[in-house]
Amino acid sequence: MSRNQKSSSTTQQQGPAQTVLLFGARIANGLKESVLQTDYAYVDYLGYPDGYDRISQLTDYTLVVVDYDAFGQARSDTKKDQEVFDKLLLNALDSGTAVCFVYYDEQTPAFDKTAYRLGNMHPNDVKQLTKQQVGFRWLRKASDIATVSGDDPIHSAKCHKTEFEPYFRRWGSGKIAFKEIKKDQFDDVIVSINDLVTGFALIRRRARIVYLPLQRDYSRIEDLREAVTTFVDCMLNYLSKAQASIPSWADAPVFPAERTLAADLRRLQTEMEDVRKQLEPYQSAKALLFKSDYDLEIQVPEFMQSHIGISVRRNETYKEDFWILDEENNDFAIVEVKSVTKGFKKSAIYSAINHRESNNLEESFPALLLVNTFLQAGSFAEKDRPIEQEFWELATKNNILIIRVLDLVRLWAALREHVISQDQIIELFTSSGWLEVADDLSVSLHSKEDAI
Repeated sequence: MSRNQKSSSTTQQQGPAQTVLLFGARIANGLKESVLQTDYAYVDYLGYPDGYDRISQLTDYTLVVVDYDAFGQARSDTKKDQEVFDKLLLNALDSGTAVCFVYYDEQTPAFDKTAYRLGNMHPNDVKQLTKQQVGFRWLRKASDIATVSGDDPIHSAKCHKTEFEPYFRRWGSGKIAFKEIKKDQFDDVIVSINDLVTGFALIRRRARIVYLPLQRDYSRIEDLREAVTTFVDCMLNYLSKAQASIPSWADAPVFPAERTLAADLRRLQTEMEDVRKQLEPYQSAKALLFKSDYDLEIQVPEFMQSHIGISVRRNETYKEDFWILDEENNDFAIVEVKSVTKGFKKSAIYSAINHRESNNLEESFPALLLVNTFLQAGSFAEKDRPIEQEFWELATKNNILIIRVLDLVRLWAALREHVISQDQIIELFTSSGWLEVADDLSVSLHSKEDAI
């Protein structure tokens, strides 16, 4: 039943004017036989997969409460169902319907100390859970916030909003907490403990996306009913206080000076978008600095080809190898790709020597050793550490050219800004030692003879 459908009965019975949808098996199934009405709203239930066929436009509701992992009970059409549901949520937010994701002990990405750009969330887990969990997917879409979890629920967090106090005293516990990857991601902190947030709101589109813990006891149906009704009333009370002072249609400028300012804003937004597009290639290039293992081995040759314009061929025997091709598509140089959490290792040079020998190549055949060093660095200053002299001297002796991935990215920037030409780059690739590109894009070749 929708909000519009409820309006006639509301008039007759003088009951609540608002409607709320509870979506997902973990929140709806325990109450699906109940007829629930809070002080402020009628409540509808839809589970998944049972009941999903009855879902309609979410714009009909004042508030949509969604299980963080609502689509956990997978079926053959789950991916399609999630895509449809995402569109329904987007339309709802555009119409002013608030969305609240409730969680308790759902799976979160494993901790990865090297994945600092993801808030130490393991990249593979992030990718997988983004596909599976509707709550996590919308968190990733709408913010730069990481999730963490523990073995025990958090019972003693501080509630910052008085309207939620009746709820948090009894049911507002969960095993998941949230932290900012970038600053100022939480638009409104509702409950927190130390430096972690356990309940918050994001202001997006014309509504709010809220994340709150909800502890559910299915063995005590009356307590569950009371938990949900208290939760819904507290949420609606919170949304009422947070509601904008003017409706969305009043955003259009009506005063002469306001129209001028609005035009200036549109012009600045267009200029900002143009600058943002100009920044995109640099962001794309810098992303290579944080790749390791298989991802790095795949993306380095792609970067060589797409950014520097050099033809390449992947090696099917050694996946960490690839070839640079000349104008006739003949093998010009062999390239080996390595990644290390800390500094450069001598063993990488011997690995490049072995792979050159395995391909029955002469010692004079150009060999490049591309290494992504200091993956655990916390800044560019920490990552920009030199290759030690003993290593580049050994590389010179064995006709191998060491290039840090940082050097490769800067080499692309030097090419883009016409500091160096593609022909000069190819000529450098026949050298040996260490090819260093400084942050000012100056290029130096460190070899046994210190040739530049």
